Amino acid sequence: ANPADLLSTLSSSHQTPFQKAISIVIGQTRLAEILSQPFIFFDEYVDSGTTLRNAITFFKCYTPSVHMKLASYYVNVHNSESHENIAVALADAANQWKCHKLGAYPFENRVDLIGHFYRITDEEYVRIRVRDIAAALANIEVLPTDPFFAVLSAISRRNNLLPYLRESLTLRAVRDYVQEQHVLRLCLWQLEVAVGNRDLAELLFQAYDMYGPSWSPMPTDYHFDFYSGCNALAQHFQQLPVFNTLTNAYRPLRPSIFKAIADIFQARRKAWIAETKAKLEERYAANNNEAFRIRYPVLSTFPGPSL
Repeated sequence: ANPADLLSTLSSSHQTPFQKAISIVIGQTRLAEILSQPFIFFDEYVDSGTTLRNAITFFKCYTPSVHMKLASYYVNVHNSESHENIAVALADAANQWKCHKLGAYPFENRVDLIGHFYRITDEEYVRIRVRDIAAALANIEVLPTDPFFAVLSAISRRNNLLPYLRESLTLRAVRDYVQEQHVLRLCLWQLEVAVGNRDLAELLFQAYDMYGPSWSPMPTDYHFDFYSGCNALAQHFQQLPVFNTLTNAYRPLRPSIFKAIADIFQARRKAWIAETKAKLEERYAANNNEAFRIRYPVLSTFPGPSL
């Protein structure tokens, strides 16, 4: 779905039969009252279209007309600064290169900027905050990790793990895409899985997922091929004679590694929120910013400093 087309539907009072039926039940709730007023919506995801469509579909279950401005890391439209329903976008279709500055693909789910992920099992649905991980590791003794990663890289080359991954892939485009960095990320993730902390293993998976191609706007076959090849490599890596030795070497370094990850993610998110706030101030200060604040309070899908 095209975000520009989706945003153009906001002022329409049209509701689907399903939305009308749901609104009969929830239309008088406090949330319905909030959504019937103007607000800024901070989307957790970059807005290539699908998640924005889902959000608008949800909002219209509560109110037929949505008076919303969007704030996002990336919106897949041109000239986002002139769009009446976009409060701020740090990058858009005209300058996608800006999204690459932090090393992640423009369309990814940015766990570093979102600031949390979820533990999902048959028994639990729990939010895990990056800031809590950072706080828990704030006072640890930081050990040097470069020697370990050098050994891991050498083992990867010695055992031809990148060629093994490429041979496990069926699509040439995906084979050409994968590099040694994908192998090393997968190996580190598998070491954490072996240690047994599912939350930190999930953080690694979410972090590496930013670098695609699993969430990128490519054919579904590419995604499945990438996952299939990585699953084959993971099983092969676990069966290497050196795997247990690596696990033992990795174990004492875990706090230092995850402290570095959490601190980097915290810094990125802080910078992103600061830049977003500055852009909002710059864009609306000349037009009675205080009135704008009152008319468009922030509705965010993640906890963070108020804008």
